[in-house]
Amino acid sequence: VRQGRKVCKEFTVWNCGKGMLNWSVSEDCNWLTLEPSSGISAGERDTVTACVDTTGLDAGNYSCTVTITGTGASNSPGTCVIKLKVR
Repeated sequence: VRQGRKVCKEFTVWNCGKGMLNWSVSEDCNWLTLEPSSGISAGERDTVTACVDTTGLDAGNYSCTVTITGTGASNSPGTCVIKLKVR
């Protein structure tokens, strides 16, 4: 991504089990935002928008860990590493 740009992508969170899933997402960097940061799923797919903002970042490689937590979920928390190359 070029310096000074904002790029957004979407992903989904949902409960594939029974009952309600209270979920939250968080990141450990200041160049990535996640909206909404929490929700409740009873099986429907909730869309989360992840936006990278390269304003103020020097050219180079960056990484950020996204953590997805679901209250009571056996596989919680889950993590995903986002890698970014700024040109």
